[in-house]
Amino acid sequence: MLMPSAKADTLVLPELEVQASREFFFVKDNKTYRLDSFRRQWYGNNHLGDLLQYSSFVHINNYGMGASSTFSIRGTADDQSAVLWNGINIRSLSLGSTDVSIIPVHEQDQISVITNSASSIYGSGTFGGAILINNAANWNNRFTLNGKYDFGNFNSHKGDLSLAAGNEKIQFQTYGTYHKATNNFRYYDAYKPGQPLSVLQHNALENLASISNLFWRPTGKTLIQAGSWTQQKYKEIPAIMGGSPVSSKWQEDFTTKNYFYLQQQTRKGVWYNRAALVYDRQLYSDSLFGIDASYAMYKLTNSINYRHYFKNRVILDAGADYYYDRAKITNYHSIVNEHRAGLFAGVKYNKKEWTFSASVRQEIHRYRYFRPLFSAEIVYNHPSGRIQTGINYADKYRIPDLNDKYWQPGGNPELRPENGWTLEWNQQFELLPLHHKHQLQFSYSGYYTRIKDNIVWTPLTATLWSPRNVKNTQHTGIEARLSNMLQATATIRIHTSILYHYNHSTVTKDYNPLSEGNFIRYKPQHSLKINTSLEDRNFMLGFNYNYISARFTDEENNPFYALKAYHLLDMFIGFKLSYKSFTPQFQFQVNNLLNTRYETIRSYAQPLRNFQIRILFNYSTPKSKKND
Repeated sequence: MLMPSAKADTLVLPELEVQASREFFFVKDNKTYRLDSFRRQWYGNNHLGDLLQYSSFVHINNYGMGASSTFSIRGTADDQSAVLWNGINIRSLSLGSTDVSIIPVHEQDQISVITNSASSIYGSGTFGGAILINNAANWNNRFTLNGKYDFGNFNSHKGDLSLAAGNEKIQFQTYGTYHKATNNFRYYDAYKPGQPLSVLQHNALENLASISNLFWRPTGKTLIQAGSWTQQKYKEIPAIMGGSPVSSKWQEDFTTKNYFYLQQQTRKGVWYNRAALVYDRQLYSDSLFGIDASYAMYKLTNSINYRHYFKNRVILDAGADYYYDRAKITNYHSIVNEHRAGLFAGVKYNKKEWTFSASVRQEIHRYRYFRPLFSAEIVYNHPSGRIQTGINYADKYRIPDLNDKYWQPGGNPELRPENGWTLEWNQQFELLPLHHKHQLQFSYSGYYTRIKDNIVWTPLTATLWSPRNVKNTQHTGIEARLSNMLQATATIRIHTSILYHYNHSTVTKDYNPLSEGNFIRYKPQHSLKINTSLEDRNFMLGFNYNYISARFTDEENNPFYALKAYHLLDMFIGFKLSYKSFTPQFQFQVNNLLNTRYETIRSYAQPLRNFQIRILFNYSTPKSKKND
């Protein structure tokens, strides 16, 4: 809430509002899914895909242990949702999708899933939603050192080390991780006679990553933030099930992402400026077929916006984005350079329990004219704080990927952007009176999305395929979440969450008439996730259950090619000690406790029962009395 100051012509701007980026500012009044530190610790053992798979409505398609993973939100394709790191869209420029298996998860991350992500705010590719990964400073911190070492089946060794230090003016964070594994797990080959027990070969992984962030407050009205994320991953690519066990494929990925952020408060508003440079390089080799392919891509982005606070509780936000993409890929036959821009404006109005917001965006690019993108939202918060209701509408679009336009042979530079809209209804209830010892919360969302001009690679001749805007889809569903926290004693806490998702994603128009009316490939209709944990001062016990219904793998929805439903159950147990500022922990986790045979992508093997042992330590310098 805005409060008038002693002078009639000035306003006292609340700190929370000032620090909210555009991506959070227009959605924070409505429901978002924020993944807390406990879930990051237990379900984000290796990467972001693990975390999302167990503790969110996001569906993960995994190509096997140590391999790439893509994600789907609300039945949309893997290139129709975005991942933003400190406001930077980190999707692949060539493919449009994001490999969440190379995104490390650590305790300083703030991870949120935004389902009502309008393109007028987030830009291209948010039909399903957006996943925001943000780093924030703890200005009370003096010195913190955290370490973690994991080892488990399949010669897996992983080490993490993070350090944070600073004072009230400046904070520095740095994090490093190294993971090496052979990933030679056992599996039953469902595509060979008798389904023999086999061992996956040529599946080694070596991954090294570092993330650093610097936060500086030179004055009470200025915030400067800069960060860098560098990562290199080497991965052997194994053969799929049913075929020859011999593979000669491997892939190496390198990325460096760098950004600079400036926030400057004025008497009645705030200026924001963010600039970023991303460089991605990939090498792919298959010695058996004599393939050696490489690509290098650069992405430069710059965003500036101003937010003005009026006395009548109206807040106006306006700005502009600029993007420059450069790609050097062998199959493009030339170096590609693209420039894009966007103009953005939004308004928010608070009146007692009601919040109204709207935004509009106009894209400026070389494609055919695209109309302005619009979004609007109304949120009601009951005075008791126990009920929240929201409804929102959002236009959405996605520009074609570089491969779609420039890949030779077959690329189509005349493609139109995919376009559509989403209507969403949210409600959240505190089922018990607000009390720190027992909290019971229920929330649900209903959504309807229509997407037109989906880009699909279609045959032009017997050997030549080319992408065209030939498919329309619709996505309807319900997400429901029940969360219960019970403080049983002064030291014992029991937490349980149940997430159920019903999704009905179908093709309404396609070049292939046999697929019209069918379900979209690899999109489950039902998923159920249950997490429960018991925490004591020195002890922790928990279980995680994941159910995914059957999925079709072909456009004609032939039951013969469908993947069966599966159940996964994991268990973890932990012990913690505390000695002054030093806190060591020991954790043991069993994955796939029931030894389930399953596939998330057809013909790609998944491991049976396996375990991890984790050793952690934390050292923190006590806060100074000034900050107590």
